[in-house]
Amino acid sequence: AATTAALRYLPQNLDPYDVTAPTCQASARGAAHVRANAPFLERLKLDYGLDVSFDPCLSDYVETYLNRADVQAAIHAEPTAWRASGGVEYDNPGDVMVPYFETFINETDWRMLIWSGDADAAVPYIGTERWIECLGRPVAQDWAPWFTDDAAFGPQVGGMVKVFDRISFLTVKGCGHTVQTYCPQQGYDYYHQWLTLGQF
Repeated sequence: AATTAALRYLPQNLDPYDVTAPTCQASARGAAHVRANAPFLERLKLDYGLDVSFDPCLSDYVETYLNRADVQAAIHAEPTAWRASGGVEYDNPGDVMVPYFETFINETDWRMLIWSGDADAAVPYIGTERWIECLGRPVAQDWAPWFTDDAAFGPQVGGMVKVFDRISFLTVKGCGHTVQTYCPQQGYDYYHQWLTLGQF
């Protein structure tokens, strides 16, 4: 009942991969994309009548670009009909991720970083946090801010990070599903801090 009441306040055309981003009105593939890649959002449409058929123009541009013969030749790819996700459809990846990460933790010495944009409704960060907590790892550092460098204003909060034993979870403030697309500076900054500075 609470979900039904809340959904009437949502706009009818939104980008579920970044709820704060503008939507593109030129593409006709949004509903099919949601149906194939975001079953939870499809359930919202079926169960509550929420229209989540956003228009991912960027995906259209990328697909068109990567299917150009000159681009495929330039990147030394065999001629192919490329499409986003390669046509792979999945239901609930959280259910199948835990065993993989248990294997990584038990059989490697890897440090792992999982990140999530906090404006992503298709794969909300709270669900990612939940499956990470299902690993049962001790908390080494509870939630704390991490910082990104804004060219005009200097250091700014880039999001929050929680460090468990052997695995860290980082959120990126105001960013959608593909952080490097929606927030390239923050995406660069956390990679740099993780890989070069050994933070998190």
